[in-house]
Amino acid sequence: VYDCDVEDEAYESARHCNRTASSGYNENVHVFKGDISNVDIVFEACKSWYNEASKLKEGNINKSKDNTSNIANGMVRDTNAKLGCAVVKCPSETHVVCHYTPKEKADGEKI
Repeated sequence: VYDCDVEDEAYESARHCNRTASSGYNENVHVFKGDISNVDIVFEACKSWYNEASKLKEGNINKSKDNTSNIANGMVRDTNAKLGCAVVKCPSETHVVCHYTPKEKADGEKI
């Protein structure tokens, strides 16, 4: 379910123009350098996250200790209850941040 409160949290995270997770939510971040429309950057972000998720093999979908599946993890979990996203134009790049609830599973736990 899309949630405006979760969107507000995603916006707060995105407006800092950092590339690191900054909240208690699952957080997907996509950064694009250069000039791009908000619509196009959302498509680019979704495509990037989908490509990451498509690399996971069925039956072996775990959160890895080296964090390589964190982005895909948020996209493939069927237990996410809420979603909110924001797009922020930073000085030299555009950030798309999406937040999901509930928080990620623990290291090595099946998703």
